[in-house]
Amino acid sequence: VRKEQKEQQVAIIHSSNDNERTLRRIIAAYIAGYEKITIRGSNAASACEDARSKLSGLEILDEKTDEGVLGVLSKGNEFDTNEILNRMHSISTALFGLVVEAITGDGQMQKEAARRETEIDRLYILALRTINHQSTKVSLAVCNALVAKILERISDHVELLYGEALKVRKDKAALASINKLKSIYL
Repeated sequence: VRKEQKEQQVAIIHSSNDNERTLRRIIAAYIAGYEKITIRGSNAASACEDARSKLSGLEILDEKTDEGVLGVLSKGNEFDTNEILNRMHSISTALFGLVVEAITGDGQMQKEAARRETEIDRLYILALRTINHQSTKVSLAVCNALVAKILERISDHVELLYGEALKVRKDKAALASINKLKSIYL
């Protein structure tokens, strides 16, 4: 299906009892460039709400007992892939700062670390949608997608580091290691 046809078509997804599976289907339609996504099934409302919270520019347009309609407010050309990638990098850098704070004992920021990692996940999917919509050169699209995935994986690991950092408060060796890792990343 060509991009022009996707903008006019509606992706129809039959929800399963596995919410993660339904969410993956919604994400696939979102990345593919569909502007409207209809979810059908007994858990359509919860699937729509879950997708809305995880995907940028996605809103619930209609909701019935066993059907929900999602609309993508973005057409895909409002965003610049490099800006999205830079934002992902700056958030992951800030995550490293939270790890340092956890080791030095300056605070408990688990919710903030999780929020930032979730934001990177949202930006990763937005980057894939933007790359899919805007890219004319396949090689550049592949490179941008790889960079986005690497940044997303780094943030996953830095969030895990945060949890471990809480266990080694005031440990100078751990602090030195994190600062070295952070300097390599920057």
